[in-house]
Amino acid sequence: MKKPTLIATAALSFALLFIFTFSNKVDMYEKKVIYNEPIKALENFIKYSNILEEAKVNKSRYKLVRTNEFYESISRRYRLYLGDNKQENRMMGFYSIPTFIESYKIEELKENQVESIKLNHEESYSIIENYKRPIDIKYFKVTGKCLRDYNWSRNNLNDKGVLKKEAFENIEKNTGIFNGNYVFIVVDEGEGYVVDYYEEIGSYDVSREE
Repeated sequence: MKKPTLIATAALSFALLFIFTFSNKVDMYEKKVIYNEPIKALENFIKYSNILEEAKVNKSRYKLVRTNEFYESISRRYRLYLGDNKQENRMMGFYSIPTFIESYKIEELKENQVESIKLNHEESYSIIENYKRPIDIKYFKVTGKCLRDYNWSRNNLNDKGVLKKEAFENIEKNTGIFNGNYVFIVVDEGEGYVVDYYEEIGSYDVSREE
């Protein structure tokens, strides 16, 4: 199997400038799937956040693009500016999207457990004029061994988005592995639950043998 392409990926940030000046910048993906359970949206986000597929640009050129499944699990403001790195990085900085390599654990949190992250999330709306903020907001901690900055094909991941054993065995032996610790914010904007924000907290390096 061809070694996965290592891509330095700026982490998702969902503080995206929403003003009329840029309203025709992209054709925003319109959701078709409604997730009635927040964990389902989160699982879909985890699975498809690192999957890229080839799209034909012309007779001789292809480019790597996100899948439609990924668009189904992210908020409206992020879908509007997906791919605009300047706006994506404006508020959040760089937090790469994890690829979990064995399994991961999801734990729902209460607001008082994520006060600083809650403030960061609220601050991410400060430059978005007149954007309707969601009322239904859920907080989840996701933990597990993971890789950073990799992109994969569909065949590399299982149904939960965890890297298959054979794909893991084909990456370079010195590739960094982390005990990942992430907080995700999932909201309902009226089109079912979607991931709107996340931060990495307290991740650290581990060896393959751990």
